Amino acid sequence: MSDPIAQGWVEYEEEIIRAGQEACQRIGIGFRLSRVSWRKWSPFLRVSSDDPIFTGGALVLPWWMRGKLKPSEWGPLMASSLIYNRRLIWTMPGDLGLAILTLVVLAILGGGLVFSVFGVAGFWVYLLILFGPFLEQRTSQVRRNLKLKADFEASKLFGTGPFLSVLEKIDALGMKDMDRTKKRRLSRHFSSKPSLTERIRNLARS
Repeated sequence: MSDPIAQGWVEYEEEIIRAGQEACQRIGIGFRLSRVSWRKWSPFLRVSSDDPIFTGGALVLPWWMRGKLKPSEWGPLMASSLIYNRRLIWTMPGDLGLAILTLVVLAILGGGLVFSVFGVAGFWVYLLILFGPFLEQRTSQVRRNLKLKADFEASKLFGTGPFLSVLEKIDALGMKDMDRTKKRRLSRHFSSKPSLTERIRNLARS
């Protein structure tokens, strides 16, 4: 005699897989989704309450979100993840091109000035700062904007209202990782992950 609770979880995961396959079809992305992997933590993947991860034929979802959303509610989240990771991340927006151009100009002009005043040691320190925090901040901003763009693209497939409802539902759950993201201060400028507040605001004005 089968365990009805265990069977219920199996059916829940099967519905999520169908929702994921539907998301792939709507976007036109070929991904052979065959199972759901619930993770509390991963050394290689950033498991997050609002960000499904497609990898190796599996859909990686956070353990603490198990049963918190209906299978269909994962749809727009999965679509946004696919659009960003399979399409937008490979593009070079104008912002990134401008940032690279700015870096080159600063490296040439600023580097020459710093070298003339502080010598070789100052020159290397200048380049370390320029291609360290400055570059990280610029590229993180570009990736965050691309993720917000992915939300917008996904909303055109699933509807802005339903997508907003899912994000607001996750927000209402008060998950610790989501609260930490919203409370970031300096680190938010060096993170490519938009907070739930940013995602909701982005869709609300689209």
